[in-house]
Amino acid sequence: MGVRKYARTQPTKEIMFNKTHAQPCVSYLREVFTKNGKSTLHQSKITSMEPYADFTAFAQDFWKQVAYPKPQSDKYECYSWTPTLFAESFRTPKSKPDADPQWGLWRVGEACTGEVTVGYFDLDNQHDDQPMIDIDTVEAVLRDLGVSFLLYTSFSHKPERHKVRIVCPISRNASYDEMFLVFVWMNHRLHYQLDASIYDPGDHLYGPCFDGERREWLDGQSLDVDAIMGMVEDLPDEALVYAKRAKDTKGSNAKREMTPEEIAHFQAQVADLSVTGASIKNPAIFNPKWMDDLRDLYNGGSHRQTLLGVLSRIWLKSKCSLTFGDMCSLQDELDAEWGFYCRRHYGKSALQSDVRSVMTLHCSAPSIPAADERTWKLEQKMRLLARKRGSSRV
Repeated sequence: MGVRKYARTQPTKEIMFNKTHAQPCVSYLREVFTKNGKSTLHQSKITSMEPYADFTAFAQDFWKQVAYPKPQSDKYECYSWTPTLFAESFRTPKSKPDADPQWGLWRVGEACTGEVTVGYFDLDNQHDDQPMIDIDTVEAVLRDLGVSFLLYTSFSHKPERHKVRIVCPISRNASYDEMFLVFVWMNHRLHYQLDASIYDPGDHLYGPCFDGERREWLDGQSLDVDAIMGMVEDLPDEALVYAKRAKDTKGSNAKREMTPEEIAHFQAQVADLSVTGASIKNPAIFNPKWMDDLRDLYNGGSHRQTLLGVLSRIWLKSKCSLTFGDMCSLQDELDAEWGFYCRRHYGKSALQSDVRSVMTLHCSAPSIPAADERTWKLEQKMRLLARKRGSSRV
């Protein structure tokens, strides 16, 4: 499959894009196994991790690494990649929760460095109330911006509804929250037809199809992460509306949106650093039986997810009445039971982000949406964007 290339064009003057690029450090998943005559990608096993000198070096290797070498029977017969690196970790297959954990390089969120080294977007044209965006339009937007790019169509791409993956250099490594804000800005430029659900640590993207279309242009500049995050605050309100999934496919797990009054109240709570004396010794907000979960761990033996889950229960039991300071204090009190394991392994910033995530839960929800954790995390990022547009700061 050939790659379509382009001559250089002048970048737009709307924004000064950065000439420096973050060093791409990418993980590849290329193990395909056959079961019952069907070939399927092992979506957890990382087969290699590659650092590159620059975006051009990454692009020169990318097609060879992730383009599938033969016709595919379905979307899961493929290779995939992530724009970050991972540490070795234990993994227990979800299909075999009682199996012995396996040590290795796994695509596990907790093992992810948390640093995105390449900009990525997924055009899926899911909003029928917006113009359909084709690959030519994507190319034109990026060329007008003067940004280097790789483009390729996905397995479900159709002439009437284009599905395109977009890869660009970025000016510096970014956190997943920062990459989400870059997505919000790019989503606005592409009529809100990008997928918002791919910005959790460890999310991967399926590689190019055997017979899909591929394009590249490598003479441009990088997306300036800091400049774009500054511009996000000036986007129209509709940019927030479309910074979410088009619909919830979980049925009973669907959650209502917060009202403007609830958002204002939430912002005030998150900005309130006071500690009112909340403690796990108070039965009004903490059930002593939850200590069993704290000791036994859950979700694959994860300290951080266990802490997140217990904090969520406290938050809901308090009827969402605690301050940010209260929640951080309770988090420390729980983490102290492990000798401050989470503080030592993840740091203050990551743990505060977890607290903000917990505080986005609606008290009217019948239960913690554990089965819909990806949507929950996405909503947390939307609240982060809402806070950046307001006057509150934490």
